[in-house]
This record gives sequence, structure tokens and C-alpha cells, in this order.
Amino acid sequence: MSERLTIEALGAGGDGIARRADGSVAFVAGGLPGEVYDAAVMQLVSPPSVDRFPPPCPHYGVCGGCIAQHMGQATYAAWKREIVVAAFRQQGLTPEIDALVTVAPHTRRRVTFAIARVRAEGKPTETRLGLHARGSHDFVPIDTCHVVTSRIASALPALARLAGALGGFGEDSRLHVADLSGGLDIVVQGKVKALDAETRRKVAEQAIVTNVLEAIGKAKRVADLFSGVGTLTLPLAAQARVVAADSEKALLAALTDAVRRAPGLKPVETKLRDLFREPLSAKELEGLDAVVLDPPRAGAKAQCELIAKSAVPVVAMVSCNPATMARDVKTLVDAGFVIDWVRPIDQFLWSDHVEAVVRLSRPAKRRR
Repeated sequence: MSERLTIEALGAGGDGIARRADGSVAFVAGGLPGEVYDAAVMQLVSPPSVDRFPPPCPHYGVCGGCIAQHMGQATYAAWKREIVVAAFRQQGLTPEIDALVTVAPHTRRRVTFAIARVRAEGKPTETRLGLHARGSHDFVPIDTCHVVTSRIASALPALARLAGALGGFGEDSRLHVADLSGGLDIVVQGKVKALDAETRRKVAEQAIVTNVLEAIGKAKRVADLFSGVGTLTLPLAAQARVVAADSEKALLAALTDAVRRAPGLKPVETKLRDLFREPLSAKELEGLDAVVLDPPRAGAKAQCELIAKSAVPVVAMVSCNPATMARDVKTLVDAGFVIDWVRPIDQFLWSDHVEAVVRLSRPAKRRR
């Protein structure tokens, strides 16, 4: 009789975690706490967990876009919150972490599809949109998706036909779709003629914007670092003067154009800076009421080290990587900042990715 594995917890990647008889750790794909698996074939040999639910999407288990559709809502929310909790704990930080801010199915307004030519048995080759299998670059064609908005999901056949009409696709071909108020915005990446000369960039999730605005409070002068095209800059500029810094000239140009077109905004100053190599100095940060950081997955280590040496009173940080966020928060905490709140936001439904917003402030007596 082969060894039995009892799932004790969920890992950061969504796998069930069990401990073998020899003390080693085993990861069971799709396993839920309390379930028992045959270690030799990793098959369930106990009744399924009461928290196991039928996945709503027919592509689940093949498409790598979602890994948690089998989890009950309570289990799912606790698992995602724990990803953030564990990242902060790893840095010796134990702030109160708020409950997960959840999103409903069919609400994601932007998505990137892979494009491939597929031949079904007995049928001619056709262009299909799809995603990749979990942990690989294998193309998985899809004809429905429960994460994106209904408008994007219903347009999948038409989008595939549009992609097919462009032709000339390579392995790097992608179709970026954003559901905007005026309709679907489409950008094609790859060896094709672009649909539009101006790249439409991503749209912010309202929950993130709302939390960032709450974090800065009544600040009148703010820096938006790693600003991109201004996902956060524009809402910030509705109430405060903003210094927006980013390393991409084209993104700052698009931000400048957007500011010009938007009435009623406070002044926005842009800085072309590689914040990894040349972060804003403590001197440049003088006079700011708050700093907003929305760095890439690598985090903002160098910039946070200089914020720590500045007199900035409030920091709002947004990140899709809890590990680098916690590392950078630790730098600020060691310099005297206090964590006011941490809010996980489920921007990427049913995946192991979780966005988070954290607010830190420096007690008045510690400000320089």
C-alpha cells in the first residue's frame, strides 16, 4: 500500500501542502486541506473537501490562467490573504492585514491573449485566441472565459477572426484587449500591422485607485513614482499637484497628452528617471505630503532607501508582488514609518497573483 498524504495547508501557488512520513514536504496540485491523496499517483482517496466546488469554466485544469476555481469562497479568500500575510511575516512584520477585497467573475476589463493557427481534426486551419497551460508555453485555445467581462468573452470569435485577417503571426504574437466605456480597445503585438498607431494602455482597477486616494488623504503635493501612463497620476491630480516619474519616455508623453486633455486637474510635472538607478533623492522629495509607489515586480528597493532618509510623512505603495512589497515596507518601518493598513486586492481572479495596497505614515515626532 502506497503512502497516504493528508493536505494540511495551501501553498502560495495554490497547491495543497502535505508532509511525507520522512518529514519532507509534498505539493499536490489542486489539493485542499483535509483531503487525502495516494502519494504514488497523487490521486484523491478520501471524500472531497466540503470546500471543493465544480469549476465554472470548461477550460479549467488545462488553461493556466486560473488555478483556484475549485476553491470555496471562504477558503479562496483566506488563501489569497495569507499570501500577503506570509510575505510580511518573512520580513518580521506582523501588521493587521485586512480581509481580501474580492472581485466578481466577468469583471476583468483587460486581458492579453496568445494567438495561434490551429487545425482541428477534419477542419481547415483557423486562427484561435488562447492562453498558456500552467507552467509552460503550450498554447491552449479558448472559446470562453469567466474572468473577463461579458463583452470581451462574447467577442472572442470576432477577435479571433480579426487576428486571422492580419496574418503573419510568430511565437511572440499577442492580442491585448481592454473593455473601455466606448467599446473594446485592441492592440496587436507581433509581426503584424498594428491596428492603431497609439498604444492603449491598461486601465486601473477602481479598488486600487480608491485605496490609494484614501491613503494620501488630503495631501496637496504628491509624487507618483513608476507612474507609467498615469493610471494613478490622473486621479491624484484631481486633488493634488503631482510629480510623476517613470523611465519610459513614450509613457510620460502619453501621460502629458492625457493631462492636457483632462479639464480641472492640478499641475502635473513629469520626470524621465530610471528609479532603479537614479531614485529621487531626499532633497527632491522635500515638501511632498505623500509619495505613491506602483513599481514593477522587482519592487522599489533603491527608492525606498531614499524615502527612508527623507521627511516624507505618508507613503502609499501598490504592488503585484507581496514579497518585494514586504521587503520595501520593512525598509520604511526600520526608518520609523508605521504600517497603517494593508489591503489585499483580488485583481487577478482565480490565479495565484494578488495585488496589495499598503499605507505607511511617519509619526509627527519622528518627522524631520
